[in-house]
This record gives sequence, structure tokens and C-alpha cells, in this order.
Amino acid sequence: MARIHRERRQRQLRRQGDRSAKPSSKLLVALPLLALVYAFAPRGSAEALRMQAAPSIAQSWLPALTQAQPVPIVQGSQINLNGRSIPAFWSSRQQRIGLSDTALLQAIGVDLLNSQQPSTQPVQWFSQPSTEPLNLTTWLTSQYRYLDISDFAQRSGWQVQANGATLSIRTPAARVTAVRQGRQTWGDRIVLDLDRATPYQVSEQGSEIVVAIDGAIDPALAQSFVATPGNRLTSLHVESNGAQTIVRIGVPNNLRPRVWTLPNPNRLVIDVRPDNVIDRDIAWAPGIRWRQQTIRTARGQFPTIALIVDPRQPGVSLQPIWSNPASAVGTAPLISMAQRWQAIGAINAGYFNRNNQLPLGALRQNNRWVSGPILGRGAIGWGNGSLVIDRFALQESIATATGTQLPILTLNSGYVQAGVARFTADWARPIPRLLTTKF
Repeated sequence: MARIHRERRQRQLRRQGDRSAKPSSKLLVALPLLALVYAFAPRGSAEALRMQAAPSIAQSWLPALTQAQPVPIVQGSQINLNGRSIPAFWSSRQQRIGLSDTALLQAIGVDLLNSQQPSTQPVQWFSQPSTEPLNLTTWLTSQYRYLDISDFAQRSGWQVQANGATLSIRTPAARVTAVRQGRQTWGDRIVLDLDRATPYQVSEQGSEIVVAIDGAIDPALAQSFVATPGNRLTSLHVESNGAQTIVRIGVPNNLRPRVWTLPNPNRLVIDVRPDNVIDRDIAWAPGIRWRQQTIRTARGQFPTIALIVDPRQPGVSLQPIWSNPASAVGTAPLISMAQRWQAIGAINAGYFNRNNQLPLGALRQNNRWVSGPILGRGAIGWGNGSLVIDRFALQESIATATGTQLPILTLNSGYVQAGVARFTADWARPIPRLLTTKF
């Protein structure tokens, strides 16, 4: 019988340049960083909805509560905004309603401001933060952060009601009263005047950026607006769509507009400019900061988005994740992977063959090689308070009964080449042997 032989205590990680490195890190993943998991201590109970599309959440962290009794939490994955269904996560506890921060950003148009305390999130929405600060209380579950909109919705005149897994939100009717366009030294600006604050959504449709405003515009006003040539925008159209106003903007592929709001009078501002990323530094959770900023160098500038993690924070766990826990084969969107693994934050990373969806590079968890290293590529390893970034290689061989040593070139890898490769149950579930009978 042939047996697998691993040099030096059965497994060895070798750094480039014949410098050996012991595999002290329990977690290893090909650069860049693959995933982040936040495991909270249980401080409440969650009530799973039968219609809930997202994974059920069994634990929650409620920083605003001090009582010892568990607090029932109802959660859903859909909102109905003025008659339109939008995928968005919401939560309800003690008669308070919370929307996930991404739902507030994408469905309502609320802007998140810098914060120092995870339990409170300052926001801006048709308001002036210096004179009208809007601070929303937050709570976290094992996957999402929710912002309490109860008082905010009441002040805005919203009607909010939970119906199964769907949260219905009705906002007062609004109207667009004027549309203006101007060229700026940095690009182009479009301004829409509104008679009251109202939600808006920004999306991409083909080569256009579409801003949908929950406010009607007089069809005659929309038809009379004639766009002028811009510095950066390539096209501009304003359309009436019943209770909505649709603004279609053509921009170069490397630009995305910044959409924001102003009060007194209420205005929606669309800026098409190269530096559209707004600096943010948000205390998102204990031990986690969400930082967004533009890095400027001698050769230019580029936007960055980072999760700043303190691994010393109790409850914080940094783990590699992949598309299917039962197999290394396959790909999936990052949001789907995060939901499947119940991760509260995730960073897209790793290498794979896009044709056959097979992994290419090191992925190791709890001393298990889900995918072995190849080509001496860089990887990051961490565990037990240590961290290393380097180029890694795994050396294994098969020893036959006659003493012949056959090198194993790859382990659980989609990198196919001539020679011996080894695959374990972490690669995929074994296929039962099919017995055939000849007649």
C-alpha cells in the first residue's frame, strides 16, 4: 500500500528562499483577505419568520438593553416602499422598528455620518447636521446592524407596519417643483427642488445611472427640461413616472455620481465628479470600524473602503469562508456567502478558475486544507495572536512499498498539471462507487 508522507512532522509550510515556517496559524487564505465573521455573545432571542428569505438568526447583541430577560426580535428581508417591493433587512423589538444600514442607504437615501459610538449612528437626510443632528439608536444581530427609525419615521410622517416578513412603509406624497443643471470646474451638477423630504434610490441600468425619486413631477415640466452639454456627463433625461420622477444620467465607465440632499428648501443634488467618494469613519460595532476614504498619491488618487478590525475585542472572530461549506468547488456572490456563513462582514478575495469554478490558492481552516497553495503565491495566515503574510508552499509525497517517493504536486486544487495530485473529503463529498453487472 502506498502511503502519504509529509516532510517534517507530517506537514510543512515553506517560505520562499528555503526558509521553513511552522504552520502556527490555524487559518490561511490566499491574498487578499477573504472574510470576516463577527460572533456576538447571546443577549436576546430571535423569532424566525416563516417567510423569511435570509438565514434565521439565533443570537443577537442588544447594546441598548440592560435587562436580563431575553428580548423577542422579529426580522424580515423585504420592505414594501410606497407599493414597490425592495429586498431589505428589517427588525422589530419592543415596538421599535429598525432598518439595516444598507437599507437606509439604498432604499431611503439616508447618508451615514462619522461616529464614535457603535450604539448611536448620526445620519443626514434633507437636514443640516450642525443645526439638525439626527442620531439613530442601533442594535446588532449576528449578521446585521439595524438603525431605529421609529422616531425618525414619525417625524417624517411615514406609515410603518409589519406584515409577516414584509415591512410596509408609506411616505407622504411629494412633488418635484424644479430641475436645474450646471457645469462646474470639477464636473456637472443637477439639482431637483422638492416640496418635502422623500426617499430616492440609485441604480445602474446598462450604461446609465438611474435616480428614482418618490415624488411626482408635472409631465409638462419634465418635457420642457432640455439638458445642456456637460463637462463629464454624456446624457441627461428627466421623466415622469406616476408618483415617481426618474432621472437618467449617462456617465463614463470610470465615474459614479454622488447623490445627496439639502434642506431649506428641500433639494436633491446629483454631482458627477471624479472624487465622488465621501470620507467616512464609522464605529460600526465593538471592535469594527467602517472606513471609506480617498487616498491621494503623487500619481493620482483612488477610493478605498476598509473594515478595521480589533481581534482583541471579545466576540470578534476572523474566519475564511467559501461558497459551499460541503465542497470547495463552486462560486457564489459575496453577499450569498456572507449570509450562508452568518458573517456580519465579508471582503471579496481569493483566486479561482472562472471557467470550471475551481479554487486556485491556499485556503486552510482549523488545520484542514480546503485548497492547497500553488505557484508560491502570497497568502495571509493568522491564529493564536500571530499573523504572517508571505509566499507559501506545501510539500507532500507518497511512499510506495518499495520505497519510491512520488511528490504530490497539489492538494485540493483546480490547478491541473502532469503528476500526482491529492484530494480529500474537503474538496467534495465522495461519489459512491457504481457497481455494474455484465450480462
